[in-house]
Amino acid sequence: TKQEYINVTINAAKEQIAAQPDDVRTMYTLGSLFLGLNQPQEALKYFLGAEKLSPRKQTIIMDTALAYLATGDKATALATAKRGYELDTNFPSARLAYSLVLLKTGQTKQAEEIIGDLVLDERFINVYAEIGNYKKVLELWQQKVATDPNNPQLYISLAAAYFANGNKT
Repeated sequence: TKQEYINVTINAAKEQIAAQPDDVRTMYTLGSLFLGLNQPQEALKYFLGAEKLSPRKQTIIMDTALAYLATGDKATALATAKRGYELDTNFPSARLAYSLVLLKTGQTKQAEEIIGDLVLDERFINVYAEIGNYKKVLELWQQKVATDPNNPQLYISLAAAYFANGNKT
């Protein structure tokens, strides 16, 4: 079953970390797995271990911030994301993650200033939907359709945005 494969993977990764405690990649991968399984507290253990070994790796720092956010610790998520973002403000993944944290913590204006050309990333659009800003969701899906008018999936997403925004006709 799926759960059995997940358990085998987790156990193998833990064994690898026990055998090689400085294995940043396995720690990070295990943290990512736990975050994907919606177990952010468990993810944090491995992200923080990986970050201790590789303190300037933006990807690790930004995923640590997202794990803090998933636990509900918005203040630590924001501080962590800001620290990661400031290491290299041009790194797209850091800009995206920091913007997502800013948006989820109610700092929309600053998030929009930082996200810039990445605004059409679906993760960013999804956060607007999560916080109930369907007008912005609709606007962004319209922009995505304009950039790729032959993509039928974008029209489906645009229709869903119209529906969520109250335009049901």
